[in-house]
Amino acid sequence: MLKVFLPLILISALPLCAETPNEAATAIHDLIQNKNYEVLFPKRYTEWHKVEKEGVPPEKAIARLSGMFEKQHEILLSVYAQLKEAEFTLSEAEIVQPTETGKMASATVTVRGKEIPFRLYEMKDGTWGFHL
Repeated sequence: MLKVFLPLILISALPLCAETPNEAATAIHDLIQNKNYEVLFPKRYTEWHKVEKEGVPPEKAIARLSGMFEKQHEILLSVYAQLKEAEFTLSEAEIVQPTETGKMASATVTVRGKEIPFRLYEMKDGTWGFHL
Protein backbone atom coordinates (compact mmCIF):
# COMPACT_ATOMS: atom_id res chain seq x y z
CA MET A 1 0.00 0.00 0.00
CA LEU A 2 2.87 2.40 0.70
CA LYS A 3 4.11 1.95 -2.87
CA VAL A 4 0.81 3.26 -4.20
CA PHE A 5 0.94 6.46 -2.14
CA LEU A 6 4.68 7.19 -2.36
CA PRO A 7 4.51 8.89 -5.80
CA LEU A 8 1.69 11.11 -4.56
CA ILE A 9 3.74 12.15 -1.55
CA LEU A 10 6.70 13.04 -3.76
CA ILE A 11 4.54 14.95 -6.22
CA SER A 12 2.84 16.92 -3.45
CA ALA A 13 6.26 18.15 -2.23
CA LEU A 14 6.91 19.85 -5.58
CA PRO A 15 5.60 23.34 -6.33
CA LEU A 16 2.37 23.21 -8.30
CA CYS A 17 3.35 26.13 -10.49
CA ALA A 18 6.68 27.90 -10.35
CA GLU A 19 6.31 31.65 -10.03
CA THR A 20 7.82 34.17 -12.41
CA PRO A 21 10.34 36.77 -11.28
CA ASN A 22 7.66 39.44 -11.79
CA GLU A 23 5.26 37.56 -9.52
CA ALA A 24 8.03 37.25 -6.95
CA ALA A 25 8.72 40.99 -7.15
CA THR A 26 5.03 41.65 -6.52
CA ALA A 27 5.00 39.33 -3.51
CA ILE A 28 8.21 40.83 -2.09
CA HIS A 29 6.91 44.36 -2.69
CA ASP A 30 3.74 43.56 -0.78
CA LEU A 31 5.68 42.03 2.12
CA ILE A 32 7.92 45.12 2.34
CA GLN A 33 4.97 47.50 2.00
CA ASN A 34 3.13 45.71 4.82
CA LYS A 35 6.34 45.42 6.84
CA ASN A 36 5.77 41.69 7.10
CA TYR A 37 9.40 40.91 7.78
CA GLU A 38 8.56 37.73 9.71
CA VAL A 39 7.57 36.19 6.37
CA LEU A 40 9.86 38.15 4.06
CA PHE A 41 13.22 37.07 5.42
CA PRO A 42 12.67 33.36 6.15
CA LYS A 43 10.79 32.85 2.84
CA ARG A 44 12.47 35.24 0.37
CA TYR A 45 16.00 35.91 1.64
CA THR A 46 17.86 33.05 -0.03
CA GLU A 47 20.74 33.30 2.44
CA TRP A 48 18.49 32.75 5.49
CA HIS A 49 20.17 29.37 5.94
CA LYS A 50 23.26 31.25 7.19
CA VAL A 51 21.20 32.74 10.02
CA GLU A 52 19.93 29.28 10.94
CA LYS A 53 23.42 27.77 10.74
CA GLU A 54 24.86 30.46 13.02
CA GLY A 55 22.16 29.72 15.57
CA VAL A 56 20.96 33.32 15.70
CA PRO A 57 17.42 33.41 17.11
CA PRO A 58 15.07 34.17 14.19
CA GLU A 59 13.45 37.11 16.02
CA LYS A 60 16.85 38.73 16.54
CA ALA A 61 17.88 38.24 12.90
CA ILE A 62 14.55 39.57 11.65
CA ALA A 63 14.86 42.64 13.91
CA ARG A 64 18.35 43.38 12.62
CA LEU A 65 17.46 42.83 8.95
CA SER A 66 14.17 44.71 9.17
CA GLY A 67 16.05 47.67 10.65
CA MET A 68 18.14 47.78 7.48
CA PHE A 69 15.01 47.58 5.34
CA GLU A 70 13.27 50.30 7.33
CA LYS A 71 16.12 52.72 6.65
CA GLN A 72 15.67 52.14 2.90
CA HIS A 73 11.92 51.45 2.91
CA GLU A 74 10.88 53.89 0.17
CA ILE A 75 13.79 52.95 -2.09
CA LEU A 76 13.04 49.24 -1.70
CA LEU A 77 9.37 49.81 -2.48
CA SER A 78 10.40 51.72 -5.61
CA VAL A 79 12.82 49.00 -6.69
CA TYR A 80 10.28 46.21 -6.30
CA ALA A 81 7.53 48.30 -7.94
CA GLN A 82 9.80 48.58 -10.97
CA LEU A 83 10.62 44.88 -10.87
CA LYS A 84 6.92 43.99 -10.93
CA GLU A 85 6.86 45.27 -14.54
CA ALA A 86 10.50 44.67 -15.51
CA GLU A 87 11.78 42.53 -18.34
CA PHE A 88 14.05 39.94 -16.76
CA THR A 89 16.94 38.13 -18.38
CA LEU A 90 17.52 34.60 -17.09
CA SER A 91 21.01 33.23 -16.57
CA GLU A 92 23.00 30.94 -14.31
CA ALA A 93 24.30 32.30 -11.02
CA GLU A 94 28.05 32.09 -10.40
CA ILE A 95 27.60 31.36 -6.69
CA VAL A 96 24.65 29.19 -5.74
CA GLN A 97 23.23 29.11 -2.23
CA PRO A 98 22.01 25.72 -0.91
CA THR A 99 18.43 27.02 -1.12
CA GLU A 100 18.74 27.96 -4.81
CA THR A 101 18.47 26.16 -8.14
CA GLY A 102 21.25 28.15 -9.82
CA LYS A 103 18.90 30.23 -11.98
CA MET A 104 19.16 33.99 -11.73
CA ALA A 105 16.85 36.67 -13.13
CA SER A 106 18.34 40.10 -13.83
CA ALA A 107 16.64 43.39 -14.58
CA THR A 108 17.56 47.06 -14.51
CA VAL A 109 15.94 49.50 -12.10
CA THR A 110 16.41 53.22 -11.51
CA VAL A 111 17.48 54.39 -8.06
CA ARG A 112 18.10 58.09 -7.43
CA GLY A 113 18.38 58.73 -11.16
CA LYS A 114 20.89 55.94 -11.80
CA GLU A 115 20.19 52.68 -13.57
CA ILE A 116 21.43 49.68 -11.62
CA PRO A 117 21.21 45.92 -12.16
CA PHE A 118 19.09 43.92 -9.76
CA ARG A 119 18.94 40.15 -9.39
CA LEU A 120 16.51 37.60 -8.05
CA TYR A 121 17.45 33.97 -7.48
CA GLU A 122 15.22 30.96 -8.03
CA MET A 123 14.82 28.82 -4.94
CA LYS A 124 14.28 25.09 -4.85
CA ASP A 125 10.63 25.53 -3.85
CA GLY A 126 9.89 27.32 -7.16
CA THR A 127 9.79 30.84 -5.70
CA TRP A 128 12.31 33.63 -6.24
CA GLY A 129 14.24 35.48 -3.57
CA PHE A 130 16.97 38.02 -3.02
CA HIS A 131 20.49 38.37 -1.63
CA LEU A 132 21.67 41.19 0.60
